[in-house]
Amino acid sequence: MRGSDERLLDGDVAAKFLATVLGQPKVKALLSDEHFSVTAR
Repeated sequence: MRGSDERLLDGDVAAKFLATVLGQPKVKALLSDEHFSVTAR
């Protein structure tokens, strides 16, 4: 694999890793479905 194929594979691995981490009960307890925004002055 070269170039873009490697990047696609890296992205796939990263997406699976993130999904696994976010699916953990300890992590879910730290997350919220509420939307918020921050404005700077």
